[in-house]
Amino acid sequence: MPQSMIIGGSNPTPGDQLPKWLGTVGGKNDGNVTKLGQAVILNQPEDDPEWSPARADGANSTRVTGVVIQIDEDHTAEGDFLRLRYAPGIVTLSEAQWAQVTDDAAALNPGNPYFLSDTTAGNITQTAPTASNHYVVVVGWAISSTELMVQIGTPIKNP
Repeated sequence: MPQSMIIGGSNPTPGDQLPKWLGTVGGKNDGNVTKLGQAVILNQPEDDPEWSPARADGANSTRVTGVVIQIDEDHTAEGDFLRLRYAPGIVTLSEAQWAQVTDDAAALNPGNPYFLSDTTAGNITQTAPTASNHYVVVVGWAISSTELMVQIGTPIKNP
């Protein structure tokens, strides 16, 4: 029977923060992800999996996997690296960065839910899509003008 291994270290204390990258994953850009804060899906092309901007207007593009938290703005071509938050957690960006990825073209509105946009791929919006056969997908909740608590919901199709 194998013996247990004890790994040294101290016990966490109240107020300790989890490692920065816990709940995140990196991968390849499909060449269409260009901004921090974009909501993305995982595509399975013929070669390697790639991240693409999500959009709430069709079944194949609504399954949000995460929100982009790291991207080299000089390297946004197909195959370039990006990192996203996929598990519940806070994404912090400047007000100007959030304004680039919200359909509202503004900083986040604290206390409001943010939904996947059905008009601009990768964007989020305070207004849930209402068009027939489009999907309502909660991406997260604004806790300040610069912080989004990522809590990705299940897509619900509008009648």
